[in-house]
Amino acid sequence: MSDSSNLFLSLISFISIGMITFIGISTFPMLGKIEDRKISVLKFFTTLSVEQINNLILKGEEYREEFQDMTNK
Repeated sequence: MSDSSNLFLSLISFISIGMITFIGISTFPMLGKIEDRKISVLKFFTTLSVEQINNLILKGEEYREEFQDMTNK
C-alpha cells in the first residue's frame, strides 16, 4: 500500500472511532434518565395500598366493558 492509502485508512479509522465515541457519550445520559424513570414508577406503585390497587383494577375492568360495548355497536 502506498503512503496515501495508509494515511487515508488511518484517517477513516480515526473518524470512525471518534463518531462511535461521540454517539456513546451523547446517548449515555439518556440511558440514565430512562433508569431514573423506571425507578420512580416502581416507587410510585410500591406506595399504593392494596385497596387502591383493587380500586384501580375495578375501574380498568369497567372501562374495558364500556369500550367493548362501544365497539360492538
